[in-house]
Amino acid sequence: VPWTSNHLYPKCTEAGVGGCEVAVSFIVFQWGAAKIPIDYDAHSWGEREGSTISNCFIRSFFRDSVLPKVGCDYEVLTLFIQQSDEFAKISPEFLLSLCRGRTICALYFLWPIQGLQSY
Repeated sequence: VPWTSNHLYPKCTEAGVGGCEVAVSFIVFQWGAAKIPIDYDAHSWGEREGSTISNCFIRSFFRDSVLPKVGCDYEVLTLFIQQSDEFAKISPEFLLSLCRGRTICALYFLWPIQGLQSY
């Protein structure tokens, strides 16, 4: 289930590029693939939070840290990264053109590994 702020807490009905301005655009770099959920050893990390790269952890971060401070006035753009060389393929200009926030910040939920850099 998508969990962007506009999905969980609809503030306006306009969607896509050029829609409603929001206070903050969060660009989230998440390790993994969009269609493969990341849980990683939930019994060790905790059922509520999950590992630091799991959807559960990221949802908890936004619910417990962002919502109390910003309310629903934000958006989340998520980029899934499986290999470090994928960063070179990202167009910063295009990414920024998608953001509707007065403030833009990036969050990195990545899993550092050496050697073979994919799963």
